[in-house]
Amino acid sequence: MRAAIVSVSLLLGGCAEDPPSPPPCECGDVRDDDPVLEIGEGSPSGPVFEPLAADAELELESGSQGGYHVYLGLRTKGICTGAGTELSFVDGGMHLERFLRVAGDDLVHRTMLATVRTSPGDDRWSVVSRAPQTFVCPATQPMQIMHGAPLEVEATATESGSCVDPGEGPRSATATATFVAVCPDGDEICTTDDVVGCDLWEGD
Repeated sequence: MRAAIVSVSLLLGGCAEDPPSPPPCECGDVRDDDPVLEIGEGSPSGPVFEPLAADAELELESGSQGGYHVYLGLRTKGICTGAGTELSFVDGGMHLERFLRVAGDDLVHRTMLATVRTSPGDDRWSVVSRAPQTFVCPATQPMQIMHGAPLEVEATATESGSCVDPGEGPRSATATATFVAVCPDGDEICTTDDVVGCDLWEGD
């Protein structure tokens, strides 16, 4: 009986304190600006945004489970993302939806969804803290080669969680950008393989 009582006491003691609530999303005067989203070059290791040139070439990187991707940076203005606030993923941040197409074609090759954090940038911009992977290869449609092809990415950023003004609803903005994905020098898998690489897939 004594051992049982001790065990119950320890169990109750371990559950006595609830985890601290995340801080509320702080918007300040963000909504004084119209909602804008821009797509540029980014980094997976920090809040980096560099504008994309009209004929930008982005080097593909191989993934740990096969396939190839690029890193695109994003920045917003006029959208409350709780930039710089330690939010949980269910309490705020920014929902990001991306579609990858071959430029000039309406067919969507990939759809990508993510919830991302942002950091304060210059001139009232909020910059995505770590660029998510934008998956490019392998091709998902027959008779399509992905490396060296002009690609278009369409992105929509939307407020979420406690960052949404209940009276206004979630703000969002959409942007598109084009780039050419290029294989790293000497990467024969990227240039010749159609299963995990970026070469022409002729279909099954």
